[in-house]
Amino acid sequence: MDRYDLAIVDPVKAWLRSLRKDDPEKGRQIAARLELLREGPGRHPRDLVAALTGDAARSISLLELRTHGTIRIAFVYHAGTVVVLLAHGDKRNVSSRMFYDTLIDEALRQYELWRKLENDHE
Repeated sequence: MDRYDLAIVDPVKAWLRSLRKDDPEKGRQIAARLELLREGPGRHPRDLVAALTGDAARSISLLELRTHGTIRIAFVYHAGTVVVLLAHGDKRNVSSRMFYDTLIDEALRQYELWRKLENDHE
């Protein structure tokens, strides 16, 4: 079975690097979860991934990876070959609505930037 490639936008890359340095155990746990995403849609534990709601999120089938406690990573499966990690956040001390509004807005913005860069490379 082919595995999906991971594409990670720069802000998420920087956060993951920082996390690996500041909290190696949490970094390892998140890396293990990310590897599960590479199996493709529907091939990961049900509690790992949830669909984000709202018209904007549904327009690109935006999903969230439930990683460590309150940390969430927004991503999308793109063109059957790539998992694109778009945005991250920690839900602690933030209202759920505000958290998800911000996460979805950033994910949509990053997805458009990523698609533009991908199209420029083709």
